[in-house]
Amino acid sequence: MIKIKILLVLFILYFIFLLSQEQLNNGYSKNKLNGEWIKEGDGYYSLVITHIDSNAYNFSISGLQEVYDPFVNSVISYSGEMKGDDFIFYLDSNMGLFNDNGRLFDGEDFYEGLEPCFIVFLFNENYVKLGSENCSGWFGGRPINWSGKYIKE
Repeated sequence: MIKIKILLVLFILYFIFLLSQEQLNNGYSKNKLNGEWIKEGDGYYSLVITHIDSNAYNFSISGLQEVYDPFVNSVISYSGEMKGDDFIFYLDSNMGLFNDNGRLFDGEDFYEGLEPCFIVFLFNENYVKLGSENCSGWFGGRPINWSGKYIKE
């Protein structure tokens, strides 16, 4: 009987260990961040996150924003996209950071000496808030704004 109790306790401890290995510091399952997130508000913005390993995540983001242009007296659709293997953020607690410093295009500085794109990801229980700086115009039309609240799809 004692052997059964010991085996049961060991099994429970092993199960707790396995569960703890799947948890991030902030209580999220690493796989919970995976998937598509849609931005609230005007326009259509989609953020897709994929766990790579440890605290590294690949992301792709695409957007479509319609804006009235008084010059042509019409509504114009602007699109933008950040997609590829080098779009990676690193998660620390509930915050992820992406800094595009060092990107090259045809061997030259992609930003031509200007400030690179920088994105902060703040994860909450049911949503993620993005704050972006210096990304508009580089990865889409000027009205494209990655910043905002994204809800898991």
